[in-house]
Amino acid sequence: MYVKLLTIQNVVEKGNIVRHYPGDWVDVGNQTARMWLDEGSAWVPEDMVEPIEFGIVVRNGDPDGVKEGLPHNAKTNLVGVMEGDLEMPWEYTILYDPCLSIQRDWQILGGVRLLQDWQTAIPILSYTKLACEFGAEDDRTLTKEVIGDLRVMVYDSRLIYLRRSSDTERLLDTWRSELERGEDENLALLRALYQTVPLLLALPEDWVG
Repeated sequence: MYVKLLTIQNVVEKGNIVRHYPGDWVDVGNQTARMWLDEGSAWVPEDMVEPIEFGIVVRNGDPDGVKEGLPHNAKTNLVGVMEGDLEMPWEYTILYDPCLSIQRDWQILGGVRLLQDWQTAIPILSYTKLACEFGAEDDRTLTKEVIGDLRVMVYDSRLIYLRRSSDTERLLDTWRSELERGEDENLALLRALYQTVPLLLALPEDWVG
């Protein structure tokens, strides 16, 4: 996808890193282009960017406060903010706990746009702790029975981007069931992900503040 740069960017071209400057048009992958557009690092004519409508399910917080705190651009295609739990009322849904900080357009719009290629996108909870270091012993035992090995990374259940599909519906159903078996929410999510295997994009730990 061709975008016009508004900031300096390094782009890999034919195996080499080439520095480009504001005003340059560059051809990059769709995910990179979307990220740059959302963070204000690049520009394309508006009719080249397909708007995606999405909604936010606020877990453990005030929906009105979350909506008020969103950056301006993120409100453009927002169709609803509601209090809820593990549900997916819109085709593109964000499950969000306001204890996290997502106050930049690219954190919201960028995550939603990634769902055009993925069924779900979730940040890694920690780069330094594995599943064997989370939860109580009973939760870890349950998790090992499902996934076989606890030397794996855990996902952050406080921010989940979902595109409605049979796979993501099964993910939420399975997650609810696993929460009835164990108390640790992140390990329950991990068990659900291993059982349903949606097309998952692992976002970096620093995606959230």
